[in-house]
Amino acid sequence: MSHLEDFLTANRVAFEQDLFDLLKIPSVSADPAHRDDVSRAAAWLAEKLTSIGLAVETIQTPGAPLIYAESPHVSNAPTVLVYGHYDVQPPDPLNEWISPAFEPTVRDGNVFARGATDDKGQMLTHVMSAW
Repeated sequence: MSHLEDFLTANRVAFEQDLFDLLKIPSVSADPAHRDDVSRAAAWLAEKLTSIGLAVETIQTPGAPLIYAESPHVSNAPTVLVYGHYDVQPPDPLNEWISPAFEPTVRDGNVFARGATDDKGQMLTHVMSAW
């Protein structure tokens, strides 16, 4: 196995738990009833970015908080900007879900939950790559 494969194997459970923890937060920005959930997801993300050593700023907006994180400067290295979002669309129609939208479920090796791919899962991949 390569060093990368060893790292991924050693951290798989922690990575999956982080993904599941984030997916459980119903951060539906289009629904005012979920405003606190959106803020909770923003705080979760800010804490995760801080825990991996990034400088984090939470910027309050009229809508969802914006989370800006920056790594320490590396001389002679390119600057890269990565964008992702931690909010999700409403899970309607609810009757089309096999399992509840905000209770991550693994079926046939795939994770099913609102935001698993758009965009919490993909965004968390970027976060974990900085780890």
